[in-house]
Amino acid sequence: MKKWAEDRAIELIQVSTPASAKKFDDDQVAFWDPIIKQSGAKPE
Repeated sequence: MKKWAEDRAIELIQVSTPASAKKFDDDQVAFWDPIIKQSGAKPE
């Protein structure tokens, strides 16, 4: 799994707790939300 992820530039999370998973999700939404809104992309 590690090699597969590395080949695809995917960073695996080493330690995950409910709090760290929520923070990761919140950080991703904060990063991607304005980009997606600016692009005008809509779910299909």
